[in-house]
Order: sequence, then C-alpha cells, then structure tokens
Amino acid sequence: MTFDDLPLAAALKDSLRARKLVQPTPVQRDAIPPALQAKDVLACAQTGSGKTAAFVLPILQRLIEDPGAAPERAMRNLVLVPTRELAVQVAEVFGQLGASEGIMVQCVYGGVSQRRQVHGLSAGPEVVVATPGRLLDLMAQRHVDLSQVECLVLDEVDRMLDMGFVRDVRKIVAALPTKRQNLAFSATLSPGVEDILARFMVNPVRVMTDRVSTTASEVDHRICWVRSSQKLDLLQHLLQLHADSNGEIKTLVFTATKHGADRLAKKLNALNIGATAIHGNKSQNARERALNQFRKDSGGTLVATDVAARGLDVKGIDLVINYDLPKEGDSYVHRVGRTARAGATGRAYSFVSEGDDTLLRGIERFIRQQIPVVNDHPFPCGQLEAAMPRQAPRQPRSRQAGPSRGPSSEGQPRRNTRNFSRRKQSSGRTATAASSTRSASANGTQSEAPRSTTRSFSLSGWWRR
Repeated sequence: MTFDDLPLAAALKDSLRARKLVQPTPVQRDAIPPALQAKDVLACAQTGSGKTAAFVLPILQRLIEDPGAAPERAMRNLVLVPTRELAVQVAEVFGQLGASEGIMVQCVYGGVSQRRQVHGLSAGPEVVVATPGRLLDLMAQRHVDLSQVECLVLDEVDRMLDMGFVRDVRKIVAALPTKRQNLAFSATLSPGVEDILARFMVNPVRVMTDRVSTTASEVDHRICWVRSSQKLDLLQHLLQLHADSNGEIKTLVFTATKHGADRLAKKLNALNIGATAIHGNKSQNARERALNQFRKDSGGTLVATDVAARGLDVKGIDLVINYDLPKEGDSYVHRVGRTARAGATGRAYSFVSEGDDTLLRGIERFIRQQIPVVNDHPFPCGQLEAAMPRQAPRQPRSRQAGPSRGPSSEGQPRRNTRNFSRRKQSSGRTATAASSTRSASANGTQSEAPRSTTRSFSLSGWWRR
C-alpha cells in the first residue's frame, strides 16, 4: 500500500511526496482509514513509527473536505500532549503537511508568556496543540472555547496520565461536546490507562502494530556493569569508540535528575566534548535553542532528563546512553526509542551501577526480555554483576476469551469483580477472626484478631472522583 491508495486530498499527497514519504508505516496504514471514517481509534506502536502523521493526516483531510463546518473563530480539533517540546513538534508536522491549505495551528504550553498564545487563539485556529496545564489556565480566563471541538487527540497518552494530568484531562474532556471523535496514541499502554480511556472512548478501533511495552527491533540495546565512579570514563570511551572518521557522533545521554544533567554537561565540556543540558528548569527559549542546535549539528551531545524521552523526533541520533537507569520500564522504551527512528538502526547503552539491581529487574520485566551485557569495555565490574543475579523475565500468561474491557453493552461501567472478590475474602477473614475472638473471650482467654493486609485499588474509581 502507498499513500496514493488512501482517500487523501491531492494537496496532502503532494506534501507527502515532496517529503519522500511514499509508503505508510504499519500504524499509519491501520489507523488512518478508521480515523477518516470518524471512528474512535486507540493505537499503540513503537517509538519512531510515525504515530504523529497517523492522526495529523485524518484531521487535515477533514478540514480540507469541510472547511466551513464550524463557526468562525472556533477550535475544531484539540491535541493534548504531555510536554512543551512535543507540542511544538506536533504543530510543526501540521504546518508542514497542511501548509498549502492555509490551515491555522496554535501551540499552547506553559513556561512562556501567554500573551502570544492568547493572540493566536483569538485568530480562530482550526487546530490547537496544548499541554493540559496551560490549556486549563486559559480556559479559566475564558480565552478558550471548546464547544465546537470535533476531534480530541491524546498523544503519548500513557505518559500524560502518569505525569499527574489525570484530573486535568478529565476537566478538559468534561468541557468538550459529547459528540466528537477521540484518538489516542502511545508507544506503551498499561491496563490502567486503557481502563481510563474506556470511560470516554466509544467502541474504539484498536491498532496494535507491535507487542505492547516492547523496544524497537532496530535498536541494539545493551547494558554495561560499571561502578558509579567510572561512569564518566566509560561514557567518554563509548563516544570515542562509535565516532565517525571526523570524530563526530550525535549522542543523547539521559540522567535521573536536572542537577545531574547540568553537572554531566559541565564535565563533558571540560573534556572538550561539546555538550548541552536540557531539562524542566531550563527556560522554554533555552530548551528550543538547544534542541534546534542539536538537530542541525552532525554530531554533538545532548544531556537530558526524561523531558526529551517522549515523542521528540530528532533525525540521525546515533547513540543513546542511559547514564542513570530510568525508574520505569516505559521510560526505558521511550529513551532507547530516540534512536533507530523511521526504519533506521541505532545503539543504546545503559549503565548499571551499585543499587541498580531493582531498576534493572523492573525494566527487563516490563520489556519481557533480558538485555545483553557488554563485558569487553575497559571498566568492567564483575563483582557488581555477580552481586546482582538476574533471572529470565516471566512471559505473560495467555488470556482466555472473555468479556472485553470497558463499559458493558448496556452502557454501564464494568464491575471490578477482582477487587470485589478481594474485599469479600477480606471480610470473610475478618468475620472469622472476630468469631474466634468472641469464642476465646467466652473461654476466659484473650486472643488478638489477625489484621487483614489486603488492599484494593480501583483506577477506574479514581477517574470518576
């Protein structure tokens, strides 16, 4: 299949050909047709698989076919993203593919003055790409009208909900028209996130082009056992090992903290290795300058926190290094996914030091594979490896056929039978313990009833609060 086979406007096909985009990726091939039919779509695909274009093209197609469906100065499409950098990137894709049609796109995000954003909203953009926090601020000031929104897109939805935007997203969804299209895209998808999405998506078409929570096959990712005191030496060695004939290599290094990113960038510059730090404490202008410079250079090192791990599409990253292991498995998937994008190949190394055994086991359990070890580097630490025994991750159990997740056919929320049975068992144990206590008291003895340690947690209930 090629893009010419899809029911897209000639202007969009010309834009795609101008960018040498001929064949859609698997997620684009499977998600674009139902999205063009105004169906809800829930898509999960690996990083770098073209998820952004999978929702940008259907939105642009609708605007081209029906440019005057909504009143003047009314927002028709809302795209929610977790970070400022991703908001800018998505807006750029809209601008590139829809430039010939004069479609207006406005970015809304925090960290900068809202004056220009308010002015842009007053011009009546057809598409608004926003982070939840700043959008809510502008809604409270009555600068935003969501009453005419026809399509809601949640990009990198799992990260957006994990970052604490659950309540913000819920408030925004409540302000939208009930009749609308919903599109959700992510590289990882947990059952809890699916449960939340089921509350407002209507019979979504599920597009799962890859196994959920997996790394891209084009990424050669490995771990290096190394002491914390020798991490910098190993990083310098890897940069020299993989540099091209001109001594250049485009590298993205991830650290656990903002201060750690600043310290590492200073140490690399002291070693005559050009490096720039990017994290949440940097101003938006500084972050954009660092990213633009990193995109333009053929080499260079960008030291970042997880702010750069989600959705950012920087072409030509040769090497990704987890200087500090991430605390979550999905962050690992997104970090190593910054390389080997759009069918290219790439390398990723993760440094494992003292106290990282729990993090490593969590990552391998999440991706369901054991990461290969590099033992031939100059700073090996066999004592660390021996002190952290590894086991092959458990494979997921095969699910038997049964009722699907989400609301029941009658439109009522699905009953959380698992938590109900736990509470029932807990109540049974408590009643038994109480009976034993009364019996012991009758015999003149004292007996302390055992405490129940069972705790139930319903993510769906949290969403409804």
